[in-house]
Amino acid sequence: MTRIFSFLSLLLVVTHTQADYCAESKIIEHQLAPKDLAELQMQALAGSLEITASEDDQLHFWGKACTSEPKYLERMDVIVSEEADRLIFQTIIPHHRDDFDPSYASIDIELQVPGSLAVRVEDSSGDTLIEDVRVLSVDDSSGDIRLINTTSDLAIRDSSGKISVREHAGGIRIYDSSGPIDLRDVQGDITIPADSSGDIKIDQVQGHVTIESDGSGDIDIENITGDVLVGSDGSGDIDVESVSGSIEISSDGSGSIDVAEIAGSFKVVNKGSGQILHRGVDGEIDVP
Repeated sequence: MTRIFSFLSLLLVVTHTQADYCAESKIIEHQLAPKDLAELQMQALAGSLEITASEDDQLHFWGKACTSEPKYLERMDVIVSEEADRLIFQTIIPHHRDDFDPSYASIDIELQVPGSLAVRVEDSSGDTLIEDVRVLSVDDSSGDIRLINTTSDLAIRDSSGKISVREHAGGIRIYDSSGPIDLRDVQGDITIPADSSGDIKIDQVQGHVTIESDGSGDIDIENITGDVLVGSDGSGDIDVESVSGSIEISSDGSGSIDVAEIAGSFKVVNKGSGQILHRGVDGEIDVP
């Protein structure tokens, strides 16, 4: 059963006479205590999204809706509802309606979340920042994703834009179409089942690193306490350094492979064009 919340909200409409990015805007604010709830699901559309830790046991929501004309502004909103133990924030920008045709429309959002709530994010476009919270999933179409000091096992699905993670406690699983991936200081296994294009940089991981399929772009991996497995790599250089476990590369199309300071074994099953370099490998070496 879905229950729509009715909260005390502050709504402030601001009109600008000049033709700028935010000619018509309104501020939407909510504050509530999410008792007996375990998850927050944020369903965002166009606009920036920032989620950080609350300093109290309250959830604080601030949003700024921007569009080109007043008649469109009044139809943009944020709906708050509850399903089971989940609190849902849903932004409304009705582009699917034939009579909603502004030059632009977006809702920028800032959320401060108490530690009792784990976070799930669905976002269509705009940059996303998540910091100092438990995050379970991020599903994003376009725009950069940046996570800092987050916890919990995490799944990221991204169509385009940069993915950056710093100081994460928990496993990470990433499905990515295009854009660079930069992961650093992770306590948990990292798995990338599919990445179409863009460089991948992974540094300081307490766990295993698995890249099952990579289309194009360089792969740079260093300071790993577990094993490193690259299933299929189309093109781009592969550099791996300072690994406590073993390295296996099943198939590499083109580009150089350079590994150094490996405590375990080093194996390359199939290699297309490009050289293979290795130094400081303590275990068995098996390369074409």
